[in-house]
Amino acid sequence: MSLPMLAHFPMVRLDCEDLKQGLVDKARSFANKLLVKLVRNHRRENEMICHEFNTIKERALKIPETTEEMMASVEYIDKAKTVGIQQLNERIRECKQRMNYLLDVYLFDQDDLTLNATVLLWPVHINPIFDENDDIIEMAKRKGENELLAKREKLMLEIEKQTRRMQEFTEYSDLDRMQQYVTDMRALQKRIQDADEMVAFINKEEG
Repeated sequence: MSLPMLAHFPMVRLDCEDLKQGLVDKARSFANKLLVKLVRNHRRENEMICHEFNTIKERALKIPETTEEMMASVEYIDKAKTVGIQQLNERIRECKQRMNYLLDVYLFDQDDLTLNATVLLWPVHINPIFDENDDIIEMAKRKGENELLAKREKLMLEIEKQTRRMQEFTEYSDLDRMQQYVTDMRALQKRIQDADEMVAFINKEEG
């Protein structure tokens, strides 16, 4: 049996309510997925901001052990006070704008609320940390100056001692004690080398 070239069907009534509801549900599902992704990105950005502030805090409160560490700390904090904080404040403003929107469409849990509050308060909390860093650097400078002064005084005493020792060599004339003279000379050379190294260290610290 062959099929006809044309086939006629009666008019069909299509109820669109189910179709419309399906489209609404699908759109709502996509919107929820986008919202969840937005919240996840918002949380990640908040965590990154807090991490950067904590890094600044740790560097600011670290007591420098050497002049090099102190100079590196001063340079790092100076940059953090200007460029670093300005960039972080701009990121916080963007986070605040996102948060204002999300508060109307999303129910944050307690952890997220705490994280949001922490981010917003960091610009206020970082200033006392910078003040404490100023005190730490000032104390490190005084400590370094006192230690350097003590090293300089010790070096001067050592130089005077070795000068007297060198003068004593002019009186060495007993051939039977030649081996002792050689030993003494080597010891003196070692102490002079140590003194040279100390001079270089002091000049470096003062420079």
